[in-house]
Amino acid sequence: MNLLPLEQNKFAYDRLNQYKEWWKQYRDSFIGKVININKEDFPLLQREYAKNDQLSKYSCARNSIPYMEITPLYREANDGLLFVNCNPSGTDYSYYRDNNSKPPTDFFYYDKSENTYFNATEEFAKTVGGKSFENYAMIDVFPIVMQNQAVLKKAFDKSDGKSRDAFNELIVYFLDSIERIKPKVIIVTNAFVKDLFTDIFLESGLLDVIPDDEKVCYNIKIKKSGFATTVFCGGMIAGGHQMDTESKKRLVRDVKHFMNLV
Repeated sequence: MNLLPLEQNKFAYDRLNQYKEWWKQYRDSFIGKVININKEDFPLLQREYAKNDQLSKYSCARNSIPYMEITPLYREANDGLLFVNCNPSGTDYSYYRDNNSKPPTDFFYYDKSENTYFNATEEFAKTVGGKSFENYAMIDVFPIVMQNQAVLKKAFDKSDGKSRDAFNELIVYFLDSIERIKPKVIIVTNAFVKDLFTDIFLESGLLDVIPDDEKVCYNIKIKKSGFATTVFCGGMIAGGHQMDTESKKRLVRDVKHFMNLV
């Protein structure tokens, strides 16, 4: 897998700097904030949410966990595949210890070559496009580092005022990323993100969405730019809660058929 260093990846470099500027404006809406779920308060950031015993196990300083994170798979993939996740989990404590401690940074470029998610994305892309296929990217809707996605989802659902402005601006950056990547197909690997595309973005007037029941996908158009692409939805393709083998095979089949058809 070809993973460029940050200084050679202009797309990722530009996006990371954009997120730094966003953080300057909205950090007070996240640092020290908690979300109540089932009468229990949870911090909104992984740096504050991480358990002490886990940090001690890996000798990872708390401030080595970044607030925001992107990867080398933030890259252009014109007419290719784009995998979309919700947000980075921030649980690779040993990697943060070794790569984000001298000095620690709040905005991290996670470029670990042997990564389960990177490998699963590459395997899926090459199954669809062939062994030499490299025309794919992977990004998050929200680059906020947080292990417990339920916390982030509720923070989004309950946000208002400045915090709502913060999320809305991240959505604008996300859609801008899609326009820059220009994928033929977007593969959504998360139920919350599926709802964002097919419900929340639609209600907000950001997208036109037309379901295609025959191909089991959604044809979308970003209203601001007119860029159109097709979204296929599935479960996670790696990790502890990934979709079952047969469901993954069906998703690969459907995307492969569409890529060859259009």
